[in-house]
Amino acid sequence: MGAIISPRDDSQSALDRARAFEKGGDLLAAYDVLAEALADAPHDIDLKHRAVLTLARAGATAHARREYLRLGLNDVTDHVDVLALGGRLLKDLALTATHETRRALARESADMYAKAYAVSGDYYPGINLATMTLLAGDPAGAADRARAVLRGIGEAAHRDYYAAATAAEAHLLQGHLTDADALFAQAIALDSKDFTAHASTLRQFGVICRALNIASGWLDRHRPPRALYYCGHMFALPGQYPPDLLSELGRGIDTALAGIRPGAIFGALAAGSDIMIAEAALRQGAELHVILPMREEDFIRQSVAPFGEAWIARFHACLRHAATYRLATHEPFLGDDSIFSYGTEIAMGLAVRHAETLETVAHLLAVWDSVPVSGPAGTGADVARWQGTARPATVIPLSAAMRAKPAPSVRTHSAPRPGNPARKLKAMLFGDVRGFSKLEESQIQPFVEHVLTPLSEELLGLPQQPDEVATWGDGLYVVYDDIAGATAGALALLRRFSEIDLTAAGLPNHLALRIGGHAGPVIPLTDPFMGTLNFFGTHVTLAARIEPVTMPGSFYVSEPFAAQLGLAAPGRYQTNYVGQTELAKKFGNVRLFAVNDAGGGYLP
Repeated sequence: MGAIISPRDDSQSALDRARAFEKGGDLLAAYDVLAEALADAPHDIDLKHRAVLTLARAGATAHARREYLRLGLNDVTDHVDVLALGGRLLKDLALTATHETRRALARESADMYAKAYAVSGDYYPGINLATMTLLAGDPAGAADRARAVLRGIGEAAHRDYYAAATAAEAHLLQGHLTDADALFAQAIALDSKDFTAHASTLRQFGVICRALNIASGWLDRHRPPRALYYCGHMFALPGQYPPDLLSELGRGIDTALAGIRPGAIFGALAAGSDIMIAEAALRQGAELHVILPMREEDFIRQSVAPFGEAWIARFHACLRHAATYRLATHEPFLGDDSIFSYGTEIAMGLAVRHAETLETVAHLLAVWDSVPVSGPAGTGADVARWQGTARPATVIPLSAAMRAKPAPSVRTHSAPRPGNPARKLKAMLFGDVRGFSKLEESQIQPFVEHVLTPLSEELLGLPQQPDEVATWGDGLYVVYDDIAGATAGALALLRRFSEIDLTAAGLPNHLALRIGGHAGPVIPLTDPFMGTLNFFGTHVTLAARIEPVTMPGSFYVSEPFAAQLGLAAPGRYQTNYVGQTELAKKFGNVRLFAVNDAGGGYLP
C-alpha cells in the first residue's frame, strides 16, 4: 500500500520540481509543473506565487500581472513575497510606460512595496518603495522613505554588496551624489567580480538620475570592463614582406587593447589579424568568445589554411582558451558571402548585447587597410557596419607592404555555386494560442471573430509589412525582411491579444498568445503547391521549434535573433536571457531570450 500524501506534500513536491527545472533553465517546464499542481490545490499561496514569479522571470510581465490578479494574489495582505512580487510586476509595467500611465503604475507599485515593507521591515521592499515613490512624482516623499531605509541598514553596508548598494541608492534619492558615489564604490569593492549585480545597480541609478534630472556621468567610473568586437585582414606569416612589420602590428594591437581594456572580446579566428588580436587579448586577461560563421572544418579551409599551416596551430590554441565557442550556422560554405555577413552580425550583436547587459561600452578594434568594399563581407564592410551604430572604434592601419602581396584566399565566391540559389537573411516568427486545443466546437467561431480577426487587423495595420503570412487553426507563421520589423510585429500582436476581453467573448481566460522567433539565412524558392515564394532551410525549422517552448504571453527568440536585434534597433528593446532550453522534436539545446519593449528604462 502506497504512502498517503497530503495536498501540502504535493505542493511542496511541485515547488521542488519547479525549482529543479528553473536551475536547468527550463522555465516553461517549471511553469507547467506549477500550473498542474494548482489545478489540484487552487488555494495554495506558495504555488500561486511561484507560478506568477516564473512568468515574470520568463519576461511575460503583462501575462504575469493578469495571472496575479486572476489567482487572487492582489487580495493577500500578510505574505511579504506575494506583496513584493506585486510591486515588481507593477514596477516593470511602469518602466515600459510613459507620462501619467507610468506615474499611475508607479504609485500602485509603491503601495504594494509599502505593504511588503510594513510586514518585513526589510531594506529590499523599502528601497523599492522609495524609488517607485520618486517615479510616481513625489521626490520629497521618496527622500523621506530613503532616509528611513538608510537608518535600518546600519553596519550591513560595510559587509554586503546589496546593503551597500541600497545605502548608495538611498543617498542618491536624497540628492547626495558624493555619498552615493562613495558607497557605490564601496559596494563594488565588496564584490568586485559580480558585474551582473553592478549592472543591475547601474540601471537602477540611471533611472533615478533621469527622474531627478541629475547628470549620470559619474556612473561611468563604476562600469564593468568594455566589450570588444574585433576583425581585420587575413595575411600570411613573414616571407613575402619584412618581418619587422609583423612586430610593429603586434605592438599596435597590444597598445590598442591596453587602452580599451576589454573584459570580453567577440569575433572569429581567421588567419592574420583575428588570431593576433585574440592572442593579445588573452595575454592581457580578457575573455575570448569565438563565433565562426560556418562549420569549423569549412572555416579553416576558407579562412585559415590558405595562409599557412602555422596559422592552423594558432587557431586551435586560441580555441582551447576561449570562454565560449559558437557556430553561427551548422551548414557548409556554399559559395555565397551572406554566411560571413551573418556570422559578423551575430558576433557584433553579442558584443553589443554583452555591453548592454553589463551597462558598459561596446568597442570595435579593426586592422584595416582603409579600402572600402562593395560586398556584404570583409573588413571594410565590418567597419562600415559598426560605424553605423555610432559606437567607439579603434582602427589599426595595415602596412602597405603587407597589403601588397597577400597570400591567395580561396574565399573568392561572391555568388553561390552553380545549382545553389543565393540564401537570404530573414527573420521568422511562429506563434500559437496556448489552450486553443481545449476549446469546444461552440467556441471556435468566437475565437476567430474575437481573437484571430483583431490580431490580423493589428498585423496588417503596421507600417512594415511582412514578406509572408500563413495561418492554420491558431497557428501563425510570419516572415520579415529584417529583425526590427519582426520584433515590432511580434510585440504588437502580444499587446493586442492582452487587450482582448476573453470572458466577454465567451472564451476561457487562460488562453495566451506566445511567439517564437529566429533569424538566419534561408533559401527562397517557389512553392510548387501554392505557386508563391516560400522560404526553406534549417533556420526555418529552428524558428518553428522555439514557439512550443515559449512561455505563454511571451516572445522568445534565439541568441542570433537577440544579438542582431541589438544592432538593428539599439536601445529599443530588452532581451532578457531565460535559459538554455531543449527544443521540440529533439532539435537540441539553444539559448533563448525574452524580448520586451525597453520603454523609459528598466529596473531588474
